[in-house]
Amino acid sequence: MTVATRALPDERKGRKSTAKELKHLLAYVVLRVLWGVLSRLPEFVVYGLGGLVGKLLCRTKLRRVARENIRLAYGDTPPSPRFPTADALAVGCMQHFGELFAEMLLMDRWQKRIRARLVEEDPNLEPHSRELLKLGKGVVFATGHLANWELLARAVASSGFPFAAMAKAAFDPRVADWLVRWRAGGGVKVLNRGTGESVRGLLERIRSGLGIAVLVDVDTNVHSAWVPFFGRLAKTPTAAADLALRMDAPIVVLWSWRISRGRYGASFTEIPYEKTGNRTADAERITAAITAELERAIRAHPEQWIWSHKRFRSAPPTTVA
Repeated sequence: MTVATRALPDERKGRKSTAKELKHLLAYVVLRVLWGVLSRLPEFVVYGLGGLVGKLLCRTKLRRVARENIRLAYGDTPPSPRFPTADALAVGCMQHFGELFAEMLLMDRWQKRIRARLVEEDPNLEPHSRELLKLGKGVVFATGHLANWELLARAVASSGFPFAAMAKAAFDPRVADWLVRWRAGGGVKVLNRGTGESVRGLLERIRSGLGIAVLVDVDTNVHSAWVPFFGRLAKTPTAAADLALRMDAPIVVLWSWRISRGRYGASFTEIPYEKTGNRTADAERITAAITAELERAIRAHPEQWIWSHKRFRSAPPTTVA
């Protein structure tokens, strides 16, 4: 007689862990192979692939998620003359992701003249930032997932401007390490968020009078405040404000927008602030000001923002301090 047995909880956990590890390994291998092959193709072919990726994304749930978030943000108001409906803007967003995919593959071959990709740039951006650095308190650059933030970081770094970027580590250590090396190849030092190294690195760079870039336009599991975004309260990271308040550093909101394939504009706004002694209230006020600037940039180029991110997924508390 055969006696049926069940796997013990530890055994099931071990099997799941092994399966997850194999899945991550496969994802890493596929990423490296595809990246190595596709990044060597002629530029027009890469952009053609980007267009195909955009069409494929329109058939995924990302389009639906983007459409839902756009409706939450704009309500019954048409997002823009070019995108009269939420779905039209969602499609435009997917097409933008396709273009972004192509440009990521092309970034390394553009590297020697990456700064030339910024064809419309606020002439005060670099000199003003360098003047802020001369204060010796560092500079906090607050930015978002608008247009091609990777190209913007490389363009700033290529000018000899000393700064590092804080980022969320990828799902797998191998992918995370590769991304750090890839960004370093473009002159961008990355400090992965959530590690002791990132905290120490951030403070050391600011104390030494350098710049730090922080993405602050997503709902994620970090210290956050509830601030207005497209007329709704949205959970928003306060990292940029917290760093500036802690180090008395100036804050600059920096963003870019795509003009055409591989050609971008860049602009900035300094956020003035005063310390009242109430760090929590100060951080919330500064974060709200940063978010207002990013919203203005997003409204000008709505298809170039990550609407597929569930920006309003966290429900605000009944009362907000």
